[in-house]
Amino acid sequence: MAGSKIKAAVCCNMGKVRRNNEDNFYLAGKYMPLKQMDAGGTFTFEGTGSQIFAVCDGMGGGEAGEEASFMVADALNDAIVNGGITSAKQICDIMQRTSNKIHKRHSSVCGSTLALLALDNGHVLIMNIGDSRIYRLRNGKLKQVSVDHVGLQAHSITQYIGMDEDEPLAPHMRMDDMGEWTVSADTDNVYLLCSDGLTDLVADADIKKVLLELRDPKAAAEKLVDMALMRGGKDNTTVMVVRVPQDMMAMSSKRKISVGLLLGAIGCGVVMLLALIDLFMHLI
Repeated sequence: MAGSKIKAAVCCNMGKVRRNNEDNFYLAGKYMPLKQMDAGGTFTFEGTGSQIFAVCDGMGGGEAGEEASFMVADALNDAIVNGGITSAKQICDIMQRTSNKIHKRHSSVCGSTLALLALDNGHVLIMNIGDSRIYRLRNGKLKQVSVDHVGLQAHSITQYIGMDEDEPLAPHMRMDDMGEWTVSADTDNVYLLCSDGLTDLVADADIKKVLLELRDPKAAAEKLVDMALMRGGKDNTTVMVVRVPQDMMAMSSKRKISVGLLLGAIGCGVVMLLALIDLFMHLI
């Protein structure tokens, strides 16, 4: 249906154990001020055009973790307000500069993950740093489309925003519509971005069930956070659900290559090479 709108919602909750909330997000222009993060809440978006959505999970405890995730969301907003984001390379550069600022301010004691979804005329760019995840529900099938940056030790994160400048960020990135034009989406595409407060407690099968049963992004996001709380709520939990209309995805399949935001991925050098390798592995 022409004129369909992107519908999205995010629910952020401190949980039952932590004394502060280190999670933040970016919902097409909305994010939480630093002093309001502990309150959390549910926020919604409905609109069209090029949009950016992200979940940021701060690490390091106390005010340091809160500040790190806020700085990531704030950096995205600053770039969009001051001229806009026109390429994936620009997002990479923004995150690298933010990482350097966090490290200089707090050394290695804190940082933030990033799970980011950029929409440009139906084309989809996925980027993640750390263990915050992105899932896609398409034609009844749920798939994790991010890659966990974790080490062999439990909760050992190998990539995060705030790393030493001598260790440049290496985000995982892919254009989700590339190579998938033969897949006819008979329903909307639903993307879920979340911090590990959800995935440590709620299984993928349960996530899929909720997304299938609840079409409203707000209802789905709140239900998933409630499930994490019922199962202990041991961590801050942020869940963002983004529903992309079927006609937008059909538009991207006809154009085949975006001339806007996503073509900028080529400028990320090694990062784009990794994305192409990831694409090849999905096609074979």
